[in-house]
Amino acid sequence: SLSKEKVAHLWENLGMQQMRISRFMKDRVMVSQDDSEEMTGEVEPLLLNSLFKTNFWRENSLFDFSRKEEEETLEISVFYAYDLEKNEPVCAVSYPRNCLDPVMYLNFEDYYGIENGYIVKSKGFTDDEEKELFESEPDLHYIRLLDRDSAWIDAYKMYDFKEFLPGKSIITFHKERCQEENIWVYSYRDPLLALKDEEAWLQGVKKHGTYSFEKFDQARQGFGAVVLESDLDLPPEYVYKAYVKSREIEMVMEHYRYGVGYDLFCMEDDVTVFANEFCNFLCALLTCRLINEFDDVDCLTKYSYGEIMTVLAKAKKFSTDSIHWKLIEMEEEEIDLLKDLGLHSDF
Repeated sequence: SLSKEKVAHLWENLGMQQMRISRFMKDRVMVSQDDSEEMTGEVEPLLLNSLFKTNFWRENSLFDFSRKEEEETLEISVFYAYDLEKNEPVCAVSYPRNCLDPVMYLNFEDYYGIENGYIVKSKGFTDDEEKELFESEPDLHYIRLLDRDSAWIDAYKMYDFKEFLPGKSIITFHKERCQEENIWVYSYRDPLLALKDEEAWLQGVKKHGTYSFEKFDQARQGFGAVVLESDLDLPPEYVYKAYVKSREIEMVMEHYRYGVGYDLFCMEDDVTVFANEFCNFLCALLTCRLINEFDDVDCLTKYSYGEIMTVLAKAKKFSTDSIHWKLIEMEEEEIDLLKDLGLHSDF
């Protein structure tokens, strides 16, 4: 059996292979860009984002104090790139938390050879940081979420949704150009999300006894709505897909934020952090590929990702003789799911 000491030693040896890990990431970027160029005739952009991880245990040189948080907590920044067509992460790297985001995005893009990137963030940089970053890097652009109280929403009537997104979607959208700032604003309304937002809002005001029709009438304009800003004139369906998929990969990366468990290993040196982040990246990559496979056979419309994984963990076969194997007793609905995934047949 593997003891904690043996696993920690394995982790340390893995982290010492940082050169190979970097080469692996760079090769993935090159393959992604070559594939997109072969398919479309040009290098399609990779989506760029970052997340933060709090260090609850020991210090190392990557963890540093956040400059933006009121409470002094040691954190690390993880920057990653995402292929929108393949729906999977391409590469990732760790930086100290107190580094400036614009500087790190440029370093990240240059180090891995990313020729074209769109930063997709829930929060933007300051105006000065943003202006300096995008003026210095013409191939770097952004798509970011606007606050609900943004003046542009009222100024350009972004809650007046004009038409449906192309395809089978029932999501409506509105697109406007802000001439003064030379940017484009995109708004979308998902009716299914609107029902959830309305229910959550009503539950909140009922709990606090603050309901009034005037407040409700004002709030419901934003139910199910998301407003995005970009420095590029892009197809509305592309902007929405970039935003939705960036949220999905962020959730996957968040799921493996502490996937290994720093409390199990000695995290006093950088190599164990590199090993942890590399394994978290591989877990996120495999998860995205599983989600893609489930989506291809239309399983995610009937089951959640967690429900599918529970059924897969339960599905086992036992040997009836030296040749034949038999599936354990399972519910008919679970067997139908296995058939949809091509993992079981009646023959």
